[in-house]
Amino acid sequence: MQRDAIQILTDDHREVEGLFQKVESGSAGKKDVVAKIVRELSIHDAIEREYLYPAVRKHIADQGDHLAEHSLDEHEKVATLLADIEDADDAVRQDELLRELIPDVKSHVKEEEEQIFPGLRSAMSASDLADLGSKLEKAKGKAPTHPHPHAPRSGVGAKIAGTAAATMDKVRDAAADRR
Repeated sequence: MQRDAIQILTDDHREVEGLFQKVESGSAGKKDVVAKIVRELSIHDAIEREYLYPAVRKHIADQGDHLAEHSLDEHEKVATLLADIEDADDAVRQDELLRELIPDVKSHVKEEEEQIFPGLRSAMSASDLADLGSKLEKAKGKAPTHPHPHAPRSGVGAKIAGTAAATMDKVRDAAADRR
């Protein structure tokens, strides 16, 4: 059975929360877990900018623009933190940044799941949510894998910038794998 957009994004949230638990518990392989957090949140950010927030603006009457803008502000802060985490020279600094990132992301997820997702569920048909889900799944394979905090906020600009950033990220990832 095909998952709709809300199911896909909720599953992404649970995956990242699981990664946060690994970091918070001090489990082995922290460097790899942090790299996966950066990757998963970067992909999630890109697909939400490109598809979710335009849908929020279009389908959630009265408060769609406000919800989208507020969420995009949060995304920019998270993307900046992710870039700082990636660039951190030492584990102490990275831990400080993670302690800031984790509650910010958890708060953002709560807002999406309690405000945005119910609004979309009531405003969009099951078929439209499934179509949006297909777009999200397809976009994941083409999305940037590293943070780009200065990327356009949403829509066509986000799509164009995201495509260019994803290409650069794939080259960067391939080069890192060869080391």
